[in-house]
Amino acid sequence: MRRQKSSEPWARWYRVTAAAAAVLALLLLGATSSIAKGSVARHLPLSLKLSLKTNSKSIIIAKVSAKTTGNAVCDLILSVRHRRQALPKIRTVPRSPVTWQWSIVATSPSGRWHFHVVCAHGAARGKGTKTARITPRDARPSGPFGDPNSLTTSNGQRKARGLGGGANPFPYHQCTWLAYEKRPDIYTVAVGAGIPAGGSRGVSQGETVYVWDGMMWYINAQKAGESVGSVPQTDALVSFGPYAGNPYGHVAYVEQVSSPSSILVSQCDGFTGVCGEAWIDPLDAPGGLEGYVYGPKGSFNPAAYNGHIVKQNNGTVTSWLVTNGHRNWIPDQATYNCLKTAGHPGPDYLSSDELNQLPDQSGVSATCSSPPPPPDPTFPVMNTSQQLPDGVFWRSAPDWNTPVRTPGVGFFTGTYVTVHCYQLGVANVPYSTNHMWVQASWASGPGSGSGWMSEHFVNDGAPNNQAAPGVPPC
Repeated sequence: MRRQKSSEPWARWYRVTAAAAAVLALLLLGATSSIAKGSVARHLPLSLKLSLKTNSKSIIIAKVSAKTTGNAVCDLILSVRHRRQALPKIRTVPRSPVTWQWSIVATSPSGRWHFHVVCAHGAARGKGTKTARITPRDARPSGPFGDPNSLTTSNGQRKARGLGGGANPFPYHQCTWLAYEKRPDIYTVAVGAGIPAGGSRGVSQGETVYVWDGMMWYINAQKAGESVGSVPQTDALVSFGPYAGNPYGHVAYVEQVSSPSSILVSQCDGFTGVCGEAWIDPLDAPGGLEGYVYGPKGSFNPAAYNGHIVKQNNGTVTSWLVTNGHRNWIPDQATYNCLKTAGHPGPDYLSSDELNQLPDQSGVSATCSSPPPPPDPTFPVMNTSQQLPDGVFWRSAPDWNTPVRTPGVGFFTGTYVTVHCYQLGVANVPYSTNHMWVQASWASGPGSGSGWMSEHFVNDGAPNNQAAPGVPPC
């Protein structure tokens, strides 16, 4: 029920004098209440703006701006569904808005986002909320609120935290995320040495670029005094420079080293979010090789090289096989080739200090027994209904017109043949346009002998005019 205003003069006078008497009494009694101290909540004027823009890489750039009186402290609280996240506090300056800007990533949660700003100046409070429906490409309910490395604020704060990234401060399935997963020590030591934990370093190719972009891992580690170099090593990170369409560069983790131009890396594609392993030539990569980051001084792990072939990084040809933390000299090229065929990774190129941590077994050489070659494949015969005593004769050349007419020697329905090699020949087999012929021999079933046969009769699953996988040329 709405209260009616009183029209009697004595009622208005009574309310005014009673309120004045109450305040006077409190002042006279020296009360320490919030009323006497002047902290009665007052309204603080606040204007709020929200900007959401999608850049050329389909990344959503969020910017929240708040304007109020100078010297106030403002908080930004994000919420979506049942999750909340507070961003860093910012102190205002007169006549200038405070801003938070960051990248909402592909795995951020979807739904109606609430951007709630609260500013305080003494006892005065102002608040405002903006909402927007956001649907990232690969949205996850538990995903981060954004890229922690992208957060910038109007007062110059650069924080790689505050966006729900968890223990890993980088966005899920970015190349920097995987680098941190594999070698968090490189990031932690560099930040401890004074490298900023995150934030923008400017604009390149029209995009905001960041302190810990892929290309910056090598640069930051080098500035922090960590071990870096140009020689590939297992367990190192490798950084590549920017190129047209990618101002951020790239970083990957080295799993194996075959040569300076062939390394196996684990990596994530920051544009697609796809992670995996691949053999690459780091000397021919887009953007160019920045270098390898080995990590903090003294971080060499000898156990990581067990089973690997290693060499010294001074150009010498001597190589060793690491067994139980020790080096066994590889005496000749045949042993080296055998070890590579057997699947031993390497060679990994190590410094003399690192090699000394893998003691040389004096007088002990690496040995290797070549595995037997795999047997030639065997396939059933097809495209013939000929049974004993009739069948298909072997040919003396890759040509249908060269039959070797020996009764019972050839292949029939139910025959299995072993294929030794292939060669292109004459496409003159009836009902076939296949140019592919194979040298084969009887393996089982009816028939016997060996010779040339058209691939038309070999049930190997290969397309027309193509040999089966694993069959070499003759």
